[in-house]
Amino acid sequence: MLPETYGNKLEYQEYAALGKGWTKAIMAKAMKAGFGLGFACMQFNLGRKLFCKLLPKPGEGPSKKKRDSGYFNIKMVALGDSDQKLMLEIRGKGDPGYGGTSKMLAVAGLHQAREQWRPDSQPGNYPTAYNFDHRFRESLASEGITFTIVDPS
Repeated sequence: MLPETYGNKLEYQEYAALGKGWTKAIMAKAMKAGFGLGFACMQFNLGRKLFCKLLPKPGEGPSKKKRDSGYFNIKMVALGDSDQKLMLEIRGKGDPGYGGTSKMLAVAGLHQAREQWRPDSQPGNYPTAYNFDHRFRESLASEGITFTIVDPS
């Protein structure tokens, strides 16, 4: 990453919204047990074979109706040095795995094909925000994927 862009205090964490009250604790323990069991099973041939039988075969994904009725809602929170809080909400219509991802990839490819790369003296990998500006976000919005800054309280 570019330390001069983000500073040397950048931290990244992911969380999952699991409900409220006592159901949150049960869901967290169930997820932990499920991931642990899945990881343990994948260490052995028999476990991998059984796991593969549970997965859908090529062409057996969700129906068009199910893909079209899906949605996603992602919330990102940034905390500043002075306990300043900023929240970004990303929303999209359609199945996040099939529709959302393919829309983002298609719009990104079109954006890069249309835009001239920024000449930069330093080679390397750059964060997405460096190469994609407000026009990319506007193109995604036209495809039903929106980015909104919301009140974090």
